[in-house]
Amino acid sequence: MNKQYEGMFVVSPAVGDGDKALEPVQRVLDRAGAEVLVCKRWDERKLAYEIAGQKRGIYVLTYFKADGDRITDIERDVQLSEQILRVLVLQAGDLTAEVMNTPTPAETGHSPSGDLSGPPDRDRDRGRRDGRPRSSGESFHGGRGESRPPRPAGRPQAESPARSESADQSESTDQSGSADQSEPDRHGGESSQ
Repeated sequence: MNKQYEGMFVVSPAVGDGDKALEPVQRVLDRAGAEVLVCKRWDERKLAYEIAGQKRGIYVLTYFKADGDRITDIERDVQLSEQILRVLVLQAGDLTAEVMNTPTPAETGHSPSGDLSGPPDRDRDRGRRDGRPRSSGESFHGGRGESRPPRPAGRPQAESPARSESADQSESTDQSGSADQSEPDRHGGESSQ
């Protein structure tokens, strides 16, 4: 049974601009027997990390109908391709033709995130976990190795076995330093003086 899918392909910029970036994607979809509904260039962007020695990639957005078993064939063909760097395929049965034909950043001439020249500010939209906005002086800290705040004074700490033995010894001695006569010593007998 054919289902509707959305596919985002990252194509190497070495393929070329314009419609040349669409050709390797269309070849992969044709080979899988997919019915291409929409195939358009999304945008060219700087990649978060290098993929196959490429620092930039051309994003191609596609909507197509295909049998669910053929998705693994598409992903395998992408892995074997030197022109397509990555692919993400999602099921998109609820999308209408109007949504599929929404203009892309390449068609409108602007990016949804604004300036494409530099890396995105990852912490810009990250707020606090309690929902309040972060103040300008507050920075994001996370991960291991950070110092923890001191424990509140009213909170009891667990005693270790070594500490509890020394506490028992100090309790069995009175203020003058002599051992309590009624307590047995550690060897099981009564202590004698």
